[in-house]
Amino acid sequence: MSHAAVRQTPTDQVEQVTLFVIDDDELDIMALKRALKKQSLNPPLMEACDGQQALEMLDDDLVESPFVILLDLNMPRMSGLEFLERLRNHPQYSNTCVFVMTTSDAEADVEQAQKFGVGGYFQKSVIGDDFGVVLAAVGRAMDNGGIC
Repeated sequence: MSHAAVRQTPTDQVEQVTLFVIDDDELDIMALKRALKKQSLNPPLMEACDGQQALEMLDDDLVESPFVILLDLNMPRMSGLEFLERLRNHPQYSNTCVFVMTTSDAEADVEQAQKFGVGGYFQKSVIGDDFGVVLAAVGRAMDNGGIC
């Protein structure tokens, strides 16, 4: 897989797509960074430790557009589902491409995330340290300029 995480704009300028990771687990973020490096992917990367911090970063224009979100559900202060609901109700970010990567295998969480139109739902226990399937899905969205 050789996703460049860039897209050509009509003016032939290369536009980087930012990967915005919202997760409170530093070990998972480190594993993701290792997987990106192993696949020779080097997208701009932004991190937030929970949904509240992520919304603040978006409101303060700290996340470079276009971007794709990789979201955990189980976080302190504001869960991933709460974040998704607020994101989908935000006029500027309602169509943002979001992939869920979480420990939750609860059917209600899967259904709720799908209701909010996520691009994919990945269980951390299933993917383990093999982020290949996640990177493939995220890479396709990044190649499409942040569109799921």
